[in-house]
Amino acid sequence: MECIEINLADCQNRFTCSAAIAKAEKIFGNKLKSGRTVYCAICDRLIRKEFRSAVRSFYHSKTLLVHPVHMDCVQDHTPIDDLLKNPQFIDMSALDFLDLVGLVDAVHQWKKKLNDNWH
Repeated sequence: MECIEINLADCQNRFTCSAAIAKAEKIFGNKLKSGRTVYCAICDRLIRKEFRSAVRSFYHSKTLLVHPVHMDCVQDHTPIDDLLKNPQFIDMSALDFLDLVGLVDAVHQWKKKLNDNWH
C-alpha cells in the first residue's frame, strides 16, 4: 500500500498540516506523471489519472498516513459515526482531517485566551 507517514507533531495547526499533506500529494502526483503504478489505498485498484488524498490514523498512534485514493473512494463531510466504525483506525478525506485539525486548534486558542483573561 502506497502511503506517506506524517508525524502528528507536524500537524499542530491547519497550515502546517495542510503543507505536509500537499507535499505527500505532490509525491503521488509525480509518481503518476512518471508512469509509475499507484494503487488506491481503499479499493486496491490502479489509479490512472485523477486521485485525492485520504488520511488514515491508527488509534493511539503518533503518526498519520496519507494515501492516494480514487476520487470517489472517500467522501468529504463524513459523519463521525461512520469514521469511528473501524475499531483499529480511522480513514477520512484530507479535507475532513484538516477541518478537524482546525477545530481542535480553534478550541486550544479559545482555551488559551480564556486562561490569559483569568490571570
